[in-house]
Amino acid sequence: KEQHNNVEKNWVLFEDGNNKMKIVYNWNPLVIGDRVMISHAVTEKRYEVGHNKYMAEYFDLFAKFTDNGIVPLDEFLIIEREMEAANVLLYERAKQSQKFGRLVAASERAKELGVEVGDRIYFTHNANYEYRVDAKLYTRIRIRNIIGVERNGELIALKNRAIVKPFERKSEVNGFVFKEKSIQRDGVAIKSNINGVIDGKIVTYFDDLATKLHFNNIEYSILAQENIKYVWN
Repeated sequence: KEQHNNVEKNWVLFEDGNNKMKIVYNWNPLVIGDRVMISHAVTEKRYEVGHNKYMAEYFDLFAKFTDNGIVPLDEFLIIEREMEAANVLLYERAKQSQKFGRLVAASERAKELGVEVGDRIYFTHNANYEYRVDAKLYTRIRIRNIIGVERNGELIALKNRAIVKPFERKSEVNGFVFKEKSIQRDGVAIKSNINGVIDGKIVTYFDDLATKLHFNNIEYSILAQENIKYVWN
């Protein structure tokens, strides 16, 4: 591996006390002197490489602080938690979650998906890394933790995602109506950013892989392209 000052290139050095950085990783958007948001685990004794100095991998760095605020790195987003939202219930792989908050800052990678500062982000129950900055409590999440995004009171579809309103297939036998049970489910695409899936199209998808969100008392499924089996013409 390429070496620089006897440190492998996929590591960075920082001084814990003053949050000073010395960069030896050549493609991250950091410069010497940046203040950074880091994982608490970095300051464990085993990572110490000198007095008040520790070794950290790039992905232990979540964001940097600038005069314009917090700038998340890589796939991270910074959320300011909200206490309640009565119109929403979240279900992520059958596990109920009620975590949501306003987006304070997003990395360039996250912005490519279509999120904007001020969006209300609904996120998975296991995105629980909290960080206090200037007396404010924030939650750091990753792109994969996003369940749904609300903007101006409406759900929006991120890049390569579709919002689908599911419906039940029913059959009738001797005057009795039965709901068909299947690992697959059908729904109408309400908003889509998936190629080949336009608004109003009926899709068949794998129900167990869908992320479900009840918004304004209506159930929606949030689908990735790989979740969809058929698109009906």
